[in-house]
Amino acid sequence: AMSGDREESLAAGMNDHIPKPIDPQQLHHTLVRWGLRKNRDNHEAMLATGTPAEPMEDVKVHLPESLPGINVKEGLERFLGDQEVFLQILEHVYEHRCKEISALRQAIHEEDLANIRFLVHRIKGMAGNISAYRLHETAQGIEQLLSENQHAHLPAALEEMEEAMTEIIEGMEPLIEGNKWNQERTHDTDYL
Repeated sequence: AMSGDREESLAAGMNDHIPKPIDPQQLHHTLVRWGLRKNRDNHEAMLATGTPAEPMEDVKVHLPESLPGINVKEGLERFLGDQEVFLQILEHVYEHRCKEISALRQAIHEEDLANIRFLVHRIKGMAGNISAYRLHETAQGIEQLLSENQHAHLPAALEEMEEAMTEIIEGMEPLIEGNKWNQERTHDTDYL
């Protein structure tokens, strides 16, 4: 989270602040503290085990143990082990986020600092949520350059960000494309 976010949230009248990337245990603890009472008896067990109280449905998705540029184990922990949801997030990144790099390059070319800040912060949040640490760190570095008005270094930093994003997208491609094929195949056999 950016420094001062918590203070700004509290000053705006919020009860609490949960920084991104979301830590599921912190989210659960905060919700219980501020009024989510339904599962309060299971709260301590949830914090101790890190797993949901209800058993997960059998999923047809099996993620690999590793993906280039992504810490799959930690990414899954953010989504409480729900492989299907994590795969949906990865699919969204695969389909949409690489376009933001080209938009970011255009914003740098146009010296549109507001859009640069917006896009970099968005990429950083996404990278943190899927545990793509190299991409997250490069986005954080660009935010630092912006805050220190070191705009001359932005093109080199963007190059590093593009490399980190390419590593992730190319690493996900077999998983995402294979999953699409399996979904189409399963859908087609539903009519047989």
